[in-house]
Amino acid sequence: SYQFGAHAEYICVPEDGSITLMPENLSFNEAAAVCDGMMLANNYIKRINFKRRPQLLINGATGSIGIAALQLAIYHGAKVTAVGNTKNLKLLKQLGADEVIDYTQEDFTQRDIKYDTVLDAVGKSSFFACKRIMNSGATYYSSELGYMWQNVFLPFFTGYLGGKKMRFPIPTDSKEDIQYFKMLLEFEHYKPVIDKVFSMEQYAEAHAYVDTGEKTGNVVIEIAKP
Repeated sequence: SYQFGAHAEYICVPEDGSITLMPENLSFNEAAAVCDGMMLANNYIKRINFKRRPQLLINGATGSIGIAALQLAIYHGAKVTAVGNTKNLKLLKQLGADEVIDYTQEDFTQRDIKYDTVLDAVGKSSFFACKRIMNSGATYYSSELGYMWQNVFLPFFTGYLGGKKMRFPIPTDSKEDIQYFKMLLEFEHYKPVIDKVFSMEQYAEAHAYVDTGEKTGNVVIEIAKP
């Protein structure tokens, strides 16, 4: 529950729902910045066998999903190539990326290097554009529906044809996932990344900034000062 003045509000969650206590080593802003990105990124990362398929490329590695995917994949032992903008290349290296690509300087789909998995965490590329950089048996994931919703339908065709595959898993969450995220945060295997913090009065301004597509990690709105 939470309270504004004399008015209290309550949120009801099932006992076995996706809820756990906030890690003590996080601030309220940091805690607010992690769950959505980690849950969506984990939707892809948990499906990858990095022992067999260690080479991962993440397009859009500086967004909420991308930064989460980068850190989760590194925790599982992946070799990650992160695609981001110029200003964030140093951050991506600090978070553990083995290699970084500046998309303003290089088209990653034209590389000669091949990868076991390609995760488009911003939905700005496509399975067909990335096929040339995918190893035989590699898998392509996207966080968006794609042109004419192609990412919803391609898994039905690429999966049965063999070779390179497109997968579009529906996001799910569980109590086990949230407890797993809490463990990573408590043992500092994951670093929350916050671009900007806005007040509740700046709600429209915060959304406008997110809509630019240029944010790094997460944007947080403070309902009230802690």
